[in-house]
Order: sequence, then structure tokens, then C-alpha cells
Amino acid sequence: MKMKLNLLIVFLTAVSGLVAADKLSKEFTLTESPTLIIEADAAHVIIEKGSEGKITVEVKVPDKEDFRVSSSQIGDKIRINLEHKGIMSWLAFPLHAIDKNEVVIRAEVPRQCNLELSTDAGRVDVTGISGDIEVNTMSGVVSLDDIEEDVRVSTSTGSVRIEEFSGKLDADVNAGTIKLNNSKGDFLLESNTGRIEVRNSSGRFRASSNMGAIDFEGTITEGEDNFFSSDVGSVKVTLSDKKDLDIDAETDLGDVTIYPKPNKIISRGDRHLAAQIGTGGPKLRIRSDVGSIKIEKGTMMIRGDNDTLPEPETPDATPETTPDAPDVPTPGIKPPTGK
Repeated sequence: MKMKLNLLIVFLTAVSGLVAADKLSKEFTLTESPTLIIEADAAHVIIEKGSEGKITVEVKVPDKEDFRVSSSQIGDKIRINLEHKGIMSWLAFPLHAIDKNEVVIRAEVPRQCNLELSTDAGRVDVTGISGDIEVNTMSGVVSLDDIEEDVRVSTSTGSVRIEEFSGKLDADVNAGTIKLNNSKGDFLLESNTGRIEVRNSSGRFRASSNMGAIDFEGTITEGEDNFFSSDVGSVKVTLSDKKDLDIDAETDLGDVTIYPKPNKIISRGDRHLAAQIGTGGPKLRIRSDVGSIKIEKGTMMIRGDNDTLPEPETPDATPETTPDAPDVPTPGIKPPTGK
């Protein structure tokens, strides 16, 4: 009973801080090549495109007495630090988020700006920035929109969403989904537990998930080492633009299908298919330990050895006068060889 009473007192004390919020703001004057570093134990971090030649930072907290906020500037490198002072602030963090009175660090920066953002918990939103960007969070959603150049994102628990990106992206999620839309560049996407989804994007792709499906819709334009790999989960590849491509697909447990019939089948087995689209070109390797593999472009279909392949059309013949033709392998298709 005493423990319940103590927990109730803690809860009520935390809720009492939800009523008002304090705002702290500061403006930093810059010359060129700015870098903004933000380190917060728990906060919603928002970075947006602002005016050239300066960085404006606003920190909103429920009660400034419960937080340590500091800033520093060395040349064009700006650093912002935020941390909760004690257990009471930590207990109130999710309550503030529910009450829309969460801890927020908002910064307006020049279009060309490098970012280093690190949080233990909380959402990170970055919009309209071109630069070298690194985001690390233990728990929280990361959202990037209209971003250029090099980006590295890492989160232990939380999803990553990228829109309108151009450049080189390295996204690593321990538990959560990765969604990439309307982007082009060089992509390395890794999820330990979670789905990887790519839509309307082009470039070089390397995506892997230990436990989760991979769903790709886009164009592979370059590279000898493109791959999609899932230990447990299906892999679906929809080629939105008909580019020349070499494909090597294999699953330990599941089916491999290609739509339409490729220009050339190099080898095929029960769960393996190597094929050439067009005259060949960039290479795509697809692997799944447990899960089906589906590659689409058109309406026709080719499956593994355990399914029937389309037969070539032959002219009508009169049974009484035309002898049975001997079995002839379909051109371009080798006999079954297994894996």
C-alpha cells in the first residue's frame, strides 16, 4: 500500500508540471560551412531550413528548473546540450508528449549545413537541408525530407522514413521499419527486425533484414553489388523502369518467380534462378533463407523447376500425316541442375 501511495505521489507531481512551458532561444552568427551538434537525453528535435548566415535555436521545456540546457560556439560549430536533472523529469517525459507539451529543440539553419544529432529518446525531423548529416537515437522515429548529400541514420528502436533524398544514405535500424520514397542515390539499408520498403527510387541498393520483408519498387541504375537479403521474410522487387539488368535470386524455403519472361535464363533450379533482362548490366543478387522471392515487370511469368514453363508456339499439324516431333529443349533454357 505504501509503495502504491509513493507511485501515486510521483505521478501527481509529474502531472503538475504539464500546465506551462518555458522557452529558451538563441541566435548564432555564422560565416560558412556551419555544423550544428545537438545532444539530448530525451527530446523532439526539429531541424528546418532557415536564413543564410545564422542558426536560430529554440528550446521548449515544461519547466526550465527540471533541465540543464547549454550552448557553445567555436567558429562555425554550434553545440546544444539538453538533459533532465532527475528521475522526476524522466517520469514526466511521456506524459508531456501525450499532453502536447513535450520537450522540443527546434533549429533553423542554412540550406547548406552539417548536422550531428543524438538523442536517447524522442522523434527527430529534418527538412530541407543539404550537408553531411548523422542521426543517432536509442528510441524514436527519424523522418528526413528534401535532403541532399551524405546521411547516416542509426536507431535502436524506431522507424526511419526518408522522402525526396538525393545522395548517399546509410540507415541502420535494430527494431523498426525503413521507408524510402522518391529518392535517388547510393543506399545501404539494414534492419535487424523490421520491414524495408522502397518506392519510386533509383540508384544503387543494398538492403538486408534479419527478420522482415523487403518490398522494392524502383530502378537499379548502377553497381555490381546490388543486393536484397532477408533471413526470414519475403522479397518483392518491382522494376519500375525497364533497364538492362543481371539477376541472381535464391531462397532456401519458398518460390522464386519472375514477371515477365527474361530475355535470357542463365540457370534455374527448384529455388534458384539466374536471368538476364535486356542485354544485362548492373547486377542484382536476391537471397532469402525463409520466404518467397518475386520479381515483376509485365504480365508473363517464369517459375522454378517444380512449375511448368511456357511452351513455344508450334504450327497446327495433321496427326495422320505429321509424325510426332522429338522433344527439343526450349531455346535459352538449360535443363534443371538444382541449386
